[in-house]
Formats: sequence, structure tokens, C-alpha cells
Amino acid sequence: MQEGAFALIDCLGFKGIWKRTDPTLLLKKLSNIDKIINERVTSDAFAFKYLSFGPIRVHVRLLSDTVAISLQYETLEGKESINRQKNILVALMCDSIVKVLNLFLDGEPPLVLRGCVTYGEHLSEGNFIVGPAVDDAAEHMNLAEGAFVWLHPNAALRFRKFQASMIAYIIAAPPELLASALKVMKDPEGRFDHLRTAIEEHGAESVGKAMAEVMKPLVITPVVVDPYPMPLKGGGQLQCPIINPLAFQQTEGDRKSVIDMYSKIITGDRLDIWLKRQHTMDFLEVAERFTAQFESNIAPLREISSRKEDEKMNDTSTEENPLTE
Repeated sequence: MQEGAFALIDCLGFKGIWKRTDPTLLLKKLSNIDKIINERVTSDAFAFKYLSFGPIRVHVRLLSDTVAISLQYETLEGKESINRQKNILVALMCDSIVKVLNLFLDGEPPLVLRGCVTYGEHLSEGNFIVGPAVDDAAEHMNLAEGAFVWLHPNAALRFRKFQASMIAYIIAAPPELLASALKVMKDPEGRFDHLRTAIEEHGAESVGKAMAEVMKPLVITPVVVDPYPMPLKGGGQLQCPIINPLAFQQTEGDRKSVIDMYSKIITGDRLDIWLKRQHTMDFLEVAERFTAQFESNIAPLREISSRKEDEKMNDTSTEENPLTE
């Protein structure tokens, strides 16, 4: 068995769902998800290719309403896996789960998920999954009293170390290194053109701090809300990181739309459902504030990108068209 990040998540309120929705639509939706979920998990090619320390083996299985995801390194080129190599697997897992949460909201019937992310040794082949990380996830995936996908302590530790190492690396990086990173950074939107120009005109030292400050808010992304007092079945709370389903919703309107969907989905006439709904909506309120703050932090970058796009369009529109001469 090999170490890696592992997650088990399933649909909240799936039992008896055939009474509340058209079973044909449900089966069609799950069938479609089964076909595209692997592609959705690996859609961020930049993260998997450039942030990882080697090829990552992605193994995704949809078993009825349960999703099992495994992220492990295929090989580390003969080198022993160091902590930061392990930590990034958990960070990539959290990003992937946000995409999965959004995927289950799309189409009819919309579904919300609950589950647990772990880290440890496991074996994942076909529909066969086994190992300590699998046992931890299976034991704790339905622990929460609400639509929460949370990080088990062994995964939470690695996620926090990953974020801390990224921040420390950026702050302490020499200006020349930041400038080198800027040169090779994939930036199709031209967000950092102004910094590249400054480096060319005044040298790397002049923009080192600016570059570090620009990159910091991109590191502390709102993928998780950490810590959050997650309500537990039977009472009590657990302070832990919770994956934020609003993390990739850039506008207030988009976030409100997702929150409204959660509100409509978690309904019923039982006390346990009322509690799950209340706890989930309380969390989403916090998640919305957290995400809105992040979007505010990176708004200048989005504005720069928008201006660049407008300039390109204006330049194109003013070019002479030989067909009209």
C-alpha cells in the first residue's frame, strides 16, 4: 500500500430519495456524473502538472451515491516522499472536492454531499479500496450533523502545513527567484504584465515585495474554512477544517444561488433534518463571508486582467480591415 490523500463522500438524505424525485432522472444524473467526474477532478491541469512533485495517480469511483477519490504519486523518481510532497496531495484533494460538490448540484435532482478527507496508506484498484485511510474515512464520513465534508486530523495537519509552507516560501523568496518564477508562470490573462515590465525597467529588487504581496492572497484560497465548530450527531462540536462549496463562486449572486439550492434541498418534517439544515446554513453564512473577503483581496488582479482584455479588444477593433478598403 502507498500513502496518499483519500476521500469518501456521499449524498445527504439519499435514503428514500425515490419518493421525492423521479428515479429515472436520478439514475440518469448519476450515470452522467460517473462519466465525467474523473475529468472534473483533474480539470486543473496547472495544479496537477506544475505544483505537484511528479505524476499523480487519480483514482475516482462512484458507487451508487458514494464517491471515493484517491490521490497518490505514481513515482517520485526514486526519491523518498518528503512532507511537502505529501501535503500537496491533500490540498489538491480539497480543490477536487469543491468541483465534485458543484457537479452534484448541477442538473436534476440537485444533491448535497457529506463526507471525510483522510491521509494515509491505502490501496485503490478498480472497485477495490482498502487500507487505514479508507477505514478512517468510512468510520467518520457521516459523523457530521449537516452537509459537511471535513478534514480528518491526519489530513488537516498536512493541509495546514502546505499552506504555511507556501506562505513562508513566498515571503522569504529572494526577488530574483520571484522574478524567475514570474517568467515561467502560466499567465494567459496577462495579470502580471505590469510586474514583468517593472522588472525589465527597474530590476527584480524593485518589485520583490510587491510580487510577494500579490501572490499571498492567491495562496490562502477559500477552499476550506479553518477552523469551524462542526456539529456532530448526538451533540457536541469538533473544531476542524470544512471544505467550502462556495470557494469557486466569484460573485455574490453566484454564491447566493448555491446557498439557496442548499436551503431548498435540505428539507423535511423531521427534527434531525431541521438540525442538519440549520447547521448547514449557519456554515454557509460563514463560508460566504470568507469567500467574499478572498474575492475582495484578489479584485485588483481581476481588474488588471479585465483592463488587459479591453485593451486587446480595442486594439483589434481599430486595426484596418483590408476587406473594407
